[in-house]
Amino acid sequence: MLSKDDIFSEQKISAIELPGLDERPKRFGQLSWRKARCLFVVSSGRVGSMMVIKLLSLSEEVAAFHEPEPRLFEETKLAHAELEQRQRHYRKLFVESRAGTLTHHQRLGKVYAEATNTNFVFLAPIIADVLPNARFLFLHRHPGEYVRSGMRRGWYFDHYWDPWIIDPQPGHPDHTAWARWDQFRRICWKWNAITTFLADFADSVGPQRVTTMSFEELVDPASDAVARIFDAADVTPPDEELVQRLLAIRVNAQTTRDFPKYASWDASQKGILQEMCGATAARLGYAL
Repeated sequence: MLSKDDIFSEQKISAIELPGLDERPKRFGQLSWRKARCLFVVSSGRVGSMMVIKLLSLSEEVAAFHEPEPRLFEETKLAHAELEQRQRHYRKLFVESRAGTLTHHQRLGKVYAEATNTNFVFLAPIIADVLPNARFLFLHRHPGEYVRSGMRRGWYFDHYWDPWIIDPQPGHPDHTAWARWDQFRRICWKWNAITTFLADFADSVGPQRVTTMSFEELVDPASDAVARIFDAADVTPPDEELVQRLLAIRVNAQTTRDFPKYASWDASQKGILQEMCGATAARLGYAL
């Protein structure tokens, strides 16, 4: 759990160890952990999920974590391609990695909140099935600004997570073309693959369990985003002064490399984005 010093800092926290894993019970009674109150923040990444976790950490009712250990980044890389065929495998993987900590925080009377990594998000249907009380916050961002952020981070070029970032597997319509694609087009594909999956998931599960929010809403002081976040977690919002103090801090901002903002892209770049992301972008209200 984040300390107050962590909450009110600009430090990027890539992973936070969950307490209680060494206390993991060998038996969970009548599977009581499945009744845990929890919120999973799911997204394509680069959408403000660290800020959301810090906001949630302001509440004494919530134990909030950003990409907690075990992250299972490698173990879930292929989930986007094989979840339907290997549901039992991924169900077991999720239970073994999270049942202990869910039990721990349920006993403490806390709502467990987790911002998942961009591979773990593909387990969302399993999480929804295994945990009937689980809620989800689906965050999305304009694909142009997402691609810009990915270019600056070096995805599919020299990023340290490149070996485990998703790509189209054999049998996928884009698998053969992938080797010819440049970094830009690959990042467009990534936004579309993850965001389309999550939009479909949100539609299938319904608004009673999934709150959908854009990055643009999250950073707009005039929006009701903060209230909706705490409503999704089903807890009382913290003191407004604390919230405003936190929102004034830039959290996990990209500082390396440079790439033009979407408004300054040339026609070719915008055309590729429209081709690869246009349908889902329009579905979410983005004009390309």
